[in-house]
Amino acid sequence: MRLRKIPFFVLVPLLLLGLGLIQQQNRPVVTRSVGLADAFDFPFEPDGGERPPWYASYDVQNPYLTSHSRCYDTTVSQLRHAGEDWFRPGGSEVHAIANGRVVYLVPDWDHGDAIVIEHPLKEGWQTPWGDEVVYSLYLHLDSEVQEGEQVARGQVIGHLQPWEYNSHLHLEIRRYADMAVALRCPASGKTWLVGPSYVDEAKSPYSYGYLNPQEWIESHR
Repeated sequence: MRLRKIPFFVLVPLLLLGLGLIQQQNRPVVTRSVGLADAFDFPFEPDGGERPPWYASYDVQNPYLTSHSRCYDTTVSQLRHAGEDWFRPGGSEVHAIANGRVVYLVPDWDHGDAIVIEHPLKEGWQTPWGDEVVYSLYLHLDSEVQEGEQVARGQVIGHLQPWEYNSHLHLEIRRYADMAVALRCPASGKTWLVGPSYVDEAKSPYSYGYLNPQEWIESHR
């Protein structure tokens, strides 16, 4: 069988493409394996820097919040915080707290994007419920990652959305990627994967699968 010659003007681009010198359009995200979550760091400075104030910490009621929660049909000041609010200037870099994979990216969710990262834990580490995986949630970001992307501890995943005098990262560490499996709004009956960020005043966030972010990070560094 006689082989047809490939024209030179066709052969050269094919060779360059194979060498990666020509970029393909609409190329899917190239993910790399970053391994298990074998250490956790804080979302800003490695040592945490300025920590959340008491009123924006985990499992507290913030007396300064006067807005109304449609999820619970009460003022937010009556609810318990499911995570922590880390205050930084708008545009500040936000880092992944551990190795993992972006399992959800929800654009334009409550003053910026929402990111959920799955962290498979190294051997010997478990959550209080016996799980070998834990999830982190980041709210109010301009994201720089895509759903399905592998991220390394300390990698920049986005920047804080400017928000007048209230620019902050809402950080959660929790048992579930999708909070719809564990929490339904009692007033509206609605559920969503991001979650409502607060729980009923009569219950601890822990009862819904939320962990204290600073305590978890400090004990897994």
